[in-house]
Amino acid sequence: MRFTYSASSRDGNIVQGTLVAKSLAQAQDQLHQQGLFIIALAVSPDQTKIRFKLLARFLTQNSKIRFLIRFVHQLSTLSYAGLPFLTCIQIMADEENHPLYRETLTQLKHDVASGDSLATALAKHEYLFPQLVVQMTTTAEAAGKLEEIYSKLGNLYKHELAIRRKITATIFYPLLVLTLAIVGGIAISKIVLPQVEDLVAYSSTSWPLPTKILLYLGQPRGWYVLIITLSFLIPLVLILMYTSLGSKVLDYLKFHLPVLGPITLRYHWSRVCYCLGLSLDCGIPLLIALDIAEQAALSRSLAAAIRQIKAGTQAGLNLSYQLRTIKSVPLFLIPLVHVGEETAQLAIMLQRAAVILYKELEHSLDMVVTWLEPLLIVIAGGIVGFIIMGLMMPLFTLVDSLG
Repeated sequence: MRFTYSASSRDGNIVQGTLVAKSLAQAQDQLHQQGLFIIALAVSPDQTKIRFKLLARFLTQNSKIRFLIRFVHQLSTLSYAGLPFLTCIQIMADEENHPLYRETLTQLKHDVASGDSLATALAKHEYLFPQLVVQMTTTAEAAGKLEEIYSKLGNLYKHELAIRRKITATIFYPLLVLTLAIVGGIAISKIVLPQVEDLVAYSSTSWPLPTKILLYLGQPRGWYVLIITLSFLIPLVLILMYTSLGSKVLDYLKFHLPVLGPITLRYHWSRVCYCLGLSLDCGIPLLIALDIAEQAALSRSLAAAIRQIKAGTQAGLNLSYQLRTIKSVPLFLIPLVHVGEETAQLAIMLQRAAVILYKELEHSLDMVVTWLEPLLIVIAGGIVGFIIMGLMMPLFTLVDSLG
């Protein structure tokens, strides 16, 4: 631990500085041995940890998940090969290219070498290692099954990364097409249309509506309107993202949109079922497993529902009975959980439910992509046609006026 101190020397001078010690008593002994009289002594803020937290904010979620996959798979494989534990972490740190991951692994090795358990050391880096990893590491260390449990944990994060990549690929394609079409329209309004405008300036005919719209997009006041609109929309989005009322509105929209709502529900419940089932399968008690599932939930409304389930579980209610009170729960999940409770195979049933939801999610995403491609062709064709009309109609009007 690092301490900051203010002390007085024997000649009365005030001395300030920092020192490293394992405890407050050891820090006091070090100062006394230097002949200093302690005025103030306190644990200093961990600047390294603060810096790591700030750097972690700039990492994408997919990058963190890929790091977790590498961490659990490499550590389980190297441990299975019989290498010393500290050597395993050092090998992983040497192979890391990202400075944040490399420094975190180096600090992790230092903590373990100082006497901390792996779970305790991981808990100090919560910006990279979620509660699920910490709790499962605690269970793995107690049961001596680090390789087995980390292998299952790696499969969980592989499953989540595959879902995220598929969703990203589904969203990226239509956004790219629409963005290119809009940029093309703005470019034409800035480059081509002014020349047409100069050509038709001497004509007394009025501009067609498509041409007026394209000219408006190319004028500075069009950009002013866009900037003003964004200045209102950005605070609104921040309010929706970081307030409880806004999160409720976003959750309602995400879960009730005609096409995206069912897909979002399957994704969230697949993640929760997989985390909960894996936690129970590794021997974690149900109440702690519910805490892990709550932290893993990406929706505030879903996290609130899990808190409600935890309260009911503490009161002695069955999990299947409580799921009936949650409207967003997939209907097939309730009988599966009921059978799991009756046969003492709840962990297996939850993992099977997660697999079913994942397959349904894949099928839904494939259907969305199948329907999006022709729809995007129609939309892009409409935008191109609108641009052509805006370019050609004033020329036709000019020819008619000259004739």
